[in-house]
Amino acid sequence: MRELDFGFVNVGDSRIITFKARSALDIPVTCHYSLKSDTKQQKERKREPLFTILDGTEVIIQPRGDICVKVEFTPQKDCKHMDKLNISLSGGGFSQRFGIKTIGSGGRAHLELVKRPGLLVHRSGDHVLTTDSDGPITLGMENVGKRSMYVRAVVLDGYGKKMEGDIFSPSHSFVIGANVKQPLKVDISRVRMNDSGRCTSSLSSVSGMGIRRSSTTSVNSIGSSASSRGRSAPSYTIKLYWGEETQRRRMIV
Repeated sequence: MRELDFGFVNVGDSRIITFKARSALDIPVTCHYSLKSDTKQQKERKREPLFTILDGTEVIIQPRGDICVKVEFTPQKDCKHMDKLNISLSGGGFSQRFGIKTIGSGGRAHLELVKRPGLLVHRSGDHVLTTDSDGPITLGMENVGKRSMYVRAVVLDGYGKKMEGDIFSPSHSFVIGANVKQPLKVDISRVRMNDSGRCTSSLSSVSGMGIRRSSTTSVNSIGSSASSRGRSAPSYTIKLYWGEETQRRRMIV
């Protein structure tokens, strides 16, 4: 393991990551761990620690035994923070030292939709909008977080297939800055038609199209379903996938 990545955490909140390791030795060894920032100079400045080791800093590892080190990240500013977890092993004439980077960012993006009739929040956390309107739909969105976010929108037909065309305005994918409002207009009448007069759908489903934030965090999604008059089943579905813009840039570098 090269680093402990805490991802994005709001200022004032905290996140704990547990680092687990197993000894390959047949003798007991003493394990001592500390943070690079945990120095006399840092303590004299009387600054609150950004990264903190919980449950003590020393433990005896039994032969072929395991250890669990808990590190807590509590950001104080909306910026990137870094430190280093130093680990030293000793016992029976054996000694070894190594370090693991700790990385975390203060502040995170968070998408909210302007309230409107028919907009519900499911237990899964998804937002679903059901409407019988045949005309353009405008979704009022706002990034109420402290960081820029990336949003990607798709429209699915009744079979769950992606619908193509110049449907979205300003675009099907865009960036919303921190504390910025952004309306999204969805015009289903602009769906591209094929030679038979039917709407064109992609053969690939929407699964896997979201923007992932970290290995420990699921995709954020917002869904909207619109049903035609006289039909019991939704005729199309609008979904918005969103995540941290900083993380998206890392993925495409």
